[in-house]
Amino acid sequence: MLDNVVVGRYYPIKSKIHLMNPICKIICLLIYILSLFMASNIYMTIILTIFTLILMYLTNIPSKLYFKIRVLKTKLDSLDNDGMRKWLKSSPITVYYELLNPIDEYLENVYEKE
Repeated sequence: MLDNVVVGRYYPIKSKIHLMNPICKIICLLIYILSLFMASNIYMTIILTIFTLILMYLTNIPSKLYFKIRVLKTKLDSLDNDGMRKWLKSSPITVYYELLNPIDEYLENVYEKE
Protein backbone atom coordinates (compact mmCIF):
# COMPACT_ATOMS: atom_id res chain seq x y z
CA MET A 1 0.00 0.00 0.00
CA LEU A 2 2.79 2.44 0.82
CA ASP A 3 4.61 1.65 -2.42
CA ASN A 4 2.64 4.39 -4.16
CA VAL A 5 3.50 7.12 -1.63
CA VAL A 6 5.85 9.69 -3.17
CA VAL A 7 6.30 12.03 -0.17
CA GLY A 8 9.65 11.46 1.48
CA ARG A 9 10.84 9.03 -1.14
CA TYR A 10 14.22 9.70 -2.76
CA TYR A 11 14.16 9.87 -6.54
CA PRO A 12 17.73 9.64 -7.93
CA ILE A 13 17.96 12.35 -10.57
CA LYS A 14 20.18 15.33 -11.32
CA SER A 15 18.37 18.65 -11.07
CA LYS A 16 18.97 22.15 -9.75
CA ILE A 17 16.75 21.43 -6.76
CA HIS A 18 18.47 18.13 -5.91
CA LEU A 19 21.92 19.74 -6.11
CA MET A 20 21.06 22.52 -3.64
CA ASN A 21 22.63 22.62 -0.19
CA PRO A 22 20.35 20.71 2.26
CA ILE A 23 20.38 23.55 4.79
CA CYS A 24 19.32 25.96 2.06
CA LYS A 25 16.47 23.62 1.09
CA ILE A 26 15.26 23.44 4.69
CA ILE A 27 15.36 27.24 5.07
CA CYS A 28 13.51 27.67 1.76
CA LEU A 29 10.93 25.12 2.89
CA LEU A 30 10.32 27.00 6.15
CA ILE A 31 9.92 30.29 4.26
CA TYR A 32 7.53 28.60 1.84
CA ILE A 33 5.42 27.14 4.67
CA LEU A 34 5.24 30.53 6.38
CA SER A 35 4.15 32.17 3.13
CA LEU A 36 1.43 29.53 2.73
CA PHE A 37 0.03 30.41 6.13
CA MET A 38 0.28 34.13 5.45
CA ALA A 39 -1.48 33.96 2.06
CA SER A 40 -4.62 35.93 2.70
CA ASN A 41 -5.94 36.57 -0.80
CA ILE A 42 -6.45 34.69 -4.03
CA TYR A 43 -3.54 36.42 -5.79
CA MET A 44 -1.01 35.19 -3.26
CA THR A 45 -2.47 31.69 -3.49
CA ILE A 46 -2.17 31.77 -7.30
CA ILE A 47 1.43 32.97 -7.07
CA LEU A 48 2.30 30.18 -4.61
CA THR A 49 0.60 27.60 -6.84
CA ILE A 50 2.59 28.78 -9.86
CA PHE A 51 5.76 28.75 -7.76
CA THR A 52 5.01 25.17 -6.68
CA LEU A 53 4.46 24.06 -10.29
CA ILE A 54 7.73 25.71 -11.36
CA LEU A 55 9.59 23.91 -8.57
CA MET A 56 7.97 20.62 -9.59
CA TYR A 57 9.19 21.23 -13.16
CA LEU A 58 12.72 22.10 -12.00
CA THR A 59 13.06 18.80 -10.12
CA ASN A 60 12.86 16.85 -13.42
CA ILE A 61 10.71 14.23 -11.70
CA PRO A 62 8.07 12.83 -14.09
CA SER A 63 4.61 14.29 -13.49
CA LYS A 64 3.09 10.80 -13.33
CA LEU A 65 4.74 10.44 -9.90
CA TYR A 66 3.00 13.59 -8.63
CA PHE A 67 -0.50 13.04 -9.92
CA LYS A 68 -2.19 9.66 -9.67
CA ILE A 69 -5.78 8.66 -10.19
CA ARG A 70 -6.82 5.27 -8.87
CA VAL A 71 -9.96 3.63 -10.20
CA LEU A 72 -11.21 0.12 -9.53
CA LYS A 73 -10.92 -2.09 -12.60
CA THR A 74 -14.56 -3.04 -12.21
CA LYS A 75 -15.57 0.59 -12.82
CA LEU A 76 -13.87 0.68 -16.24
CA ASP A 77 -15.35 -0.66 -19.47
CA SER A 78 -11.88 -1.53 -20.79
CA LEU A 79 -8.43 -1.52 -19.20
CA ASP A 80 -6.89 1.04 -21.55
CA ASN A 81 -6.88 4.80 -22.10
CA ASP A 82 -10.29 4.74 -23.78
CA GLY A 83 -11.86 3.08 -20.74
CA MET A 84 -10.30 5.69 -18.46
CA ARG A 85 -11.46 8.56 -20.69
CA LYS A 86 -15.00 7.18 -20.71
CA TRP A 87 -14.97 6.86 -16.91
CA LEU A 88 -13.68 10.44 -16.49
CA LYS A 89 -16.42 11.80 -18.76
CA SER A 90 -19.15 9.93 -16.88
CA SER A 91 -17.85 10.65 -13.37
CA PRO A 92 -18.52 14.18 -12.15
CA ILE A 93 -15.67 15.87 -10.34
CA THR A 94 -16.65 18.36 -7.64
CA VAL A 95 -14.28 21.09 -6.54
CA TYR A 96 -15.03 23.00 -3.36
CA TYR A 97 -13.45 26.38 -2.77
CA GLU A 98 -13.98 29.37 -0.54
CA LEU A 99 -15.26 32.58 -2.09
CA LEU A 100 -13.71 35.92 -1.26
CA ASN A 101 -17.19 37.23 -0.42
CA PRO A 102 -19.36 34.33 0.76
CA ILE A 103 -22.88 34.12 -0.66
CA ASP A 104 -25.65 32.78 1.56
CA GLU A 105 -28.53 31.19 -0.30
CA TYR A 106 -31.69 29.76 1.19
CA LEU A 107 -32.48 26.30 -0.16
CA GLU A 108 -36.10 25.28 0.13
CA ASN A 109 -37.14 21.75 1.05
CA VAL A 110 -33.62 20.52 1.60
CA TYR A 111 -34.48 18.28 4.53
CA GLU A 112 -37.95 17.20 3.50
CA LYS A 113 -38.23 13.58 2.43
CA GLU A 114 -40.38 12.85 -0.55
